[in-house]
Amino acid sequence: MIKIEIKIKDIDYSEIADRVIPIAIQKMSEKNDKSSKLAKILSGMKGMPSKIVRAALGVLPQQTKDELAVHFLSEYKEDIITYVNRMTEEKQIAIEVADVKIETCEE
Repeated sequence: MIKIEIKIKDIDYSEIADRVIPIAIQKMSEKNDKSSKLAKILSGMKGMPSKIVRAALGVLPQQTKDELAVHFLSEYKEDIITYVNRMTEEKQIAIEVADVKIETCEE
């Protein structure tokens, strides 16, 4: 087995917030619990949830922002593996990604 390590630098957390908040609200609205009620309230606030998250991200320490990014990336781990495997197949590279490890690290 071979291990490839990729480090991500300079994440635009505000841009991610603008994209993730609507998805999170949509997923919450699909549930049949208190989350769906909260999603309805947040949807009625137009762009306010994104502005609140952007303001919060502005004051959080970098380590905390990185931990949040790791959490969200981990949610898409299987999608990342599928995407990379599809790309290697399209490029006719005979490899298959078995796993992706997502964690914070020091520079």
